[in-house]
Amino acid sequence: VWTSDETLKVRFEASCYTPENYRPVAPVWRLVDDGGHAVATGRLDSAMLITGGVSALGVVEIPLDRIPAPRAYTLQVVLDEHHYNSWDLWVYPAEPVTEEPAGVYVCTAWNTETQALLQAGHSVLLLPSLDRLTNVLPGRLAPVFWAQPLFCNQPGQMGIWVDAEHPAFGQFPTEYHANWQWWELLNEARALIIDDAPLNLSPLVQPIDTFQRNHQLSLLFEANVGPGRLLCATMNLARDLASRPVARQLRRSLLAYMASPAFQPETRLDPERIAQWIAPDSTVTVDRIDLIDANVVLDMEPSESDGCQVHLQQDGFRHLVLAPITNDSGSVAWSGSPLAMLLCCPHDFSGDLCLQMDPSSSIKQVAIRVNGKILATDMKIPLEGGRIHIPIGRKDSCFEVLHVEIIPPSDGTIAMTRITITQATPVKQQPTGVEYAT
Repeated sequence: VWTSDETLKVRFEASCYTPENYRPVAPVWRLVDDGGHAVATGRLDSAMLITGGVSALGVVEIPLDRIPAPRAYTLQVVLDEHHYNSWDLWVYPAEPVTEEPAGVYVCTAWNTETQALLQAGHSVLLLPSLDRLTNVLPGRLAPVFWAQPLFCNQPGQMGIWVDAEHPAFGQFPTEYHANWQWWELLNEARALIIDDAPLNLSPLVQPIDTFQRNHQLSLLFEANVGPGRLLCATMNLARDLASRPVARQLRRSLLAYMASPAFQPETRLDPERIAQWIAPDSTVTVDRIDLIDANVVLDMEPSESDGCQVHLQQDGFRHLVLAPITNDSGSVAWSGSPLAMLLCCPHDFSGDLCLQMDPSSSIKQVAIRVNGKILATDMKIPLEGGRIHIPIGRKDSCFEVLHVEIIPPSDGTIAMTRITITQATPVKQQPTGVEYAT
């Protein structure tokens, strides 16, 4: 990723491992935009490629203020008809963040002020604080290889789908999938779980969840709310924009789209529905996550403590936590070293086990064991939110009980404030009366 006030400086080298030195080559390079047009070309030094080593081919400097931005480019180099290489890069404007267009408001909380703007018919770009999102999964830019069946301490998402032709990305070059310009956007994002959304709500940026859970996820969605129009992003598009050209440009592109006649969401959402996804400032606390429908939530109350055990029953699930409840400085939590629990669940249950850790704890990583099987030896506890997610497959619940152990380092004690079991959501059926072209 580059900005238009920089100079792209590239040193080219070629490695050669042929049986003998490779004949002299006269490399040609060119910088090609996403339309296939060369915006800069040149030649490198002719050289004999020495076998068994690396040969220098020369240095190229390209002032980026001479080419259009924002734009995606590919730097290509050709040695001969058989040997070539290429690298993708993105160039963004160096200008600082612009103010919101007239009639468009940027809000960072789902509160009465934001809702009043929508009720007045305004357009709102909602960039909620990530700790206000009530049911989320951590973002990550990673290939499908890092799936939870093999690596349970990974978020488990299998890439993203982007509505690349949507006018919201008119000033943000992107493909329908993630590429390297999405790196810092995704790694600081939270994927919002919107399983209860209307069928016609299609996020503009949608993480693809692991098949074990199959949540519908969103990083960017739009909707009509009352007479107003809402665009909501759960990526960090509000902080440190001066040093983050990708986030700065995506925000600029979204605001330009919202100020245009093209901003016409097709889906309608009620404020109450959004409040189930994004907790209002006046009601949320660190240890409260309000879930709905198939979600079974264990609320921890001091009155429910009986010695060293807490036993609750809800919606067919029975929970037994083998740890005492403590109340240190007003922070109520189960604590132990290790901390163990028995979760009785239906046969063939599959879903997600979310453990809310006490944010004041100094423990930064733990080991996880389910039914005697080590799932992770060094699962990191996120600094923001403090939630760790454990996928539960049918093979784990075949005996209708889960014995979960959270094991801190040898000199530590783990503190947990909440347990959430979320049942895997089946794939939504296509609504009747709608024809789909093949």
